[in-house]
Amino acid sequence: MFIEKGYLATNMDQIASSAKMSKGGIFYYFSSKDEILYFILNNHLDLMLRGLVDELKKIGSSVEQIKFLIRRHIDIYAKNISESRTLLHQGHLLRSEYKTIA
Repeated sequence: MFIEKGYLATNMDQIASSAKMSKGGIFYYFSSKDEILYFILNNHLDLMLRGLVDELKKIGSSVEQIKFLIRRHIDIYAKNISESRTLLHQGHLLRSEYKTIA
């Protein structure tokens, strides 16, 4: 729904309908629309970073590391297009309390 309508124009009723869940079912897992956006972005970034350092250590030259990063990024983007688009187009709308670095 965030891709189709945009984060700001999407409400919890639409999210529940799209997920084929009741609104109460959505609220069981998420307390707000912000929390849903955070969950999407956090999981996507975890996917992008998972195992990255170990993979880069296996590659000797800096040029090959950069090529690997580009290929990996494109591959993850293509396999997770909805999450990637949400990150790129809606991520800046996440409230500041969700933008902390762990």
